[in-house]
Amino acid sequence: MAKNRSVAAAIAAIEQGSWTAVSYPGAVRDPDTGDWILCPSIAHNLLRAIGVLTGGAHAVARGATLRRRIVNIPARLARPQRRPVLHLPSHWPWA
Repeated sequence: MAKNRSVAAAIAAIEQGSWTAVSYPGAVRDPDTGDWILCPSIAHNLLRAIGVLTGGAHAVARGATLRRRIVNIPARLARPQRRPVLHLPSHWPWA
């Protein structure tokens, strides 16, 4: 796709280091490599880490399985006497 010459000149005039997170909403800069990390990559890495930490079959489970068994907990959070209590349904297989 051909660009307008003035647009191409304006883009070329912007230094590589001046691109910020404002230019890429939902991105984080990796301190080691200096590359941009997008939110889906962060979510994937966190999900894999949760799976490995829980161990067992979750260490090698697919993302959909981890979301169904760990992330999407059908619970109710109550705070009697300011202490959080998680009420899990009795029919939930992983309770």
